[in-house]
Amino acid sequence: MSERRHLTTDLMDEIALLRARIAELEHAEATRRDTEQALRESRVRLRTVVSNAPIILFAMDSTGIVTLSEGKALESLGFKPGQLVGQSVFELYADQPDILAAVRRGLAGETFTNQAELGGTYLETRFTPMVDSSGNIIGCIGVATDVTDRVRAESALRESEQKFRMLAKNIPGLIYLCHNDAAYTMVYMNDFAEALTG
Repeated sequence: MSERRHLTTDLMDEIALLRARIAELEHAEATRRDTEQALRESRVRLRTVVSNAPIILFAMDSTGIVTLSEGKALESLGFKPGQLVGQSVFELYADQPDILAAVRRGLAGETFTNQAELGGTYLETRFTPMVDSSGNIIGCIGVATDVTDRVRAESALRESEQKFRMLAKNIPGLIYLCHNDAAYTMVYMNDFAEALTG
C-alpha cells in the first residue's frame, strides 16, 4: 500500500509539474502573440507616417538598385511608393548627371546633403551610407524633402531685390534706407545718394 501511495504521490507531482509547464508555455504564447500584434501595429503606424509625410525615403544597394522607395513626395515625381524598388538609379536618372554624381558620393560612403531639380520639383536630399557589421559599405539611404516652395520663394525674393536695385540705381533722385537708431545707420544708398553725400 505504501508503494502505491508513493506512486500516486509521484504521479501527482509530475502532473503538477506538467500543469506548471503548460501554464508557462501558454503565457509565453500569449506574450508572443501580444508582441507580434504590437509589431504589426507599429509597422502600420510607421507606414502611415512615411506614406503621408512630404518626403521621399529611399535606400539602394551598392550597385544603385533601389531597395526602398516610400513617401508622399514621390507623387510629385510621378511615382507611387514602392514603384522604384528593383530599378537601377543609374538607368532611371541616366540623363541627370548631378543626381548620378550625388548617388556615387553616397555609395562611396560619404554623408552629405545636396539639392537637385527633377522635372520642376526641387529636392533637398540627405545621403547616409549603409554599412554591414564589418564596416563595409553595402549601399546608402536617403531622405529627400520637397523644397520647391522655398526655392521659388528665394528666387522671387532675388528677382524682387534685383528689380529694386536696378530701379534705385537708375532713378535720378536720392534713395536710401537707414535704421531708425540714434546714428541713422545706413543700410542702402543708391549711386545718386552716394554722389550727392560723398
